[in-house]
Amino acid sequence: IAMLAPFGLQPKGTVSARMVPLAQALARRGHMVRIVIPPWDDPSEREAERHEITSVAAVTDVADGRVAGVHTVALLLPRRLPSSVALTYGLVRQALRPTTRAVAPFEHGEERTALRALTTFRAEVVHVFKPIGYSGLAGFALSAMRVPWVLDVDDWEGPGGWADANRYPLPERLSLALMEAALPRMARSVTAASRTLEARAWHMGLPRRRVSYMPNGVWEARYASWAACTPDSPEVAHMRTTLFPDGGPVVLLYTRFAEYPYRWPLEVFRRLLPAHPDAHLLVVGAGFNGEEERLRIDAEAAGIGGRVTITGRVPEAQVPVYLALGDVLLYPMADTLINRAKSPVKVLEPMLMGLPVVAHRVGQAAEFLGGAGVLVEAGDLGGMARAASRLLTHPDQARALGERARARVWSRYNWDRLSAEAEGAYRHALGG
Repeated sequence: IAMLAPFGLQPKGTVSARMVPLAQALARRGHMVRIVIPPWDDPSEREAERHEITSVAAVTDVADGRVAGVHTVALLLPRRLPSSVALTYGLVRQALRPTTRAVAPFEHGEERTALRALTTFRAEVVHVFKPIGYSGLAGFALSAMRVPWVLDVDDWEGPGGWADANRYPLPERLSLALMEAALPRMARSVTAASRTLEARAWHMGLPRRRVSYMPNGVWEARYASWAACTPDSPEVAHMRTTLFPDGGPVVLLYTRFAEYPYRWPLEVFRRLLPAHPDAHLLVVGAGFNGEEERLRIDAEAAGIGGRVTITGRVPEAQVPVYLALGDVLLYPMADTLINRAKSPVKVLEPMLMGLPVVAHRVGQAAEFLGGAGVLVEAGDLGGMARAASRLLTHPDQARALGERARARVWSRYNWDRLSAEAEGAYRHALGG
């Protein structure tokens, strides 16, 4: 299996939080997977010494002639040719005719055998992530070459979605609309990250057997250690005492401010303060346009600045510590096409931490929570405040809800389970 990325490992999450854990889960199921990345937007890759092959990981089995593992390739950034030509060509070439250059010396013969197998295999099926950009252009090329390929859709990219939100120039908006409309029909199968995107593919006329529902998920290697961060663990207890020396319940907002008007969480918090005057609002994260600073200014103007703590972006290793500080988590969402289509990991992560979540009933967030969270109608800030207040008033109910959320995530939304959906899409693409 070759997986073609639309951009680098950071700052966006599609590659690191969707492609990589899926590839690792497929390797555990006995597959060889090659990830090909065009790191045009990744500062760490652009500043580093140029290496075409970056890593080989998760080599799992060499018995009986079978090799399973994940091979990651970062393309050279073009120096002469236009990016659209060079990176699209690089994606297709590395999927179909990979380089044989070694990555690192291995001491054991089995490891060398595994490495050679991973770096010389020719993909039977290609999984293209996002119907836009360089990976989308590669999809057109693969169709022309009659290569079996699968398209992954995880956002509403065109009209009504990110094309409008990011105010792209008209030619770019037109190209996004064309690619988003054409490529799902050209792919032999489609994997969809949300029910909205699944239904959209059906609406395009794709038979249901060609569309696989594959939302985002969690995985053991990254999240198993999060269980150690509990309210009673020393690090969490020390941070809570440092940040909130006067005690009181903590209402948590874990956010990038992209899903709602930035004022909403403050309005929810303001409405629950009469019932819980000792409560604190802890904001973990930062917006793309300084929304956290505007929220800080508004809190000061409302006279509640002392009850609002904003961390900004925190190191990944510290995220579970901050999440463990919360007594209830707010996940507000405006009812937009972008929010209906997205598959928000920022709902799954608090759930696996055992946090009771109060969210607006929009898109995939509502499906993730099911009966393991509290849902209020989109835009209902008073309802969100009342729901959060009830959970703070009844901590036993809140803990029980959080435990149901934790169990639901690990049982339904983990990549070892979700990777079976990808396998089904590959089988269909190959004529199975």
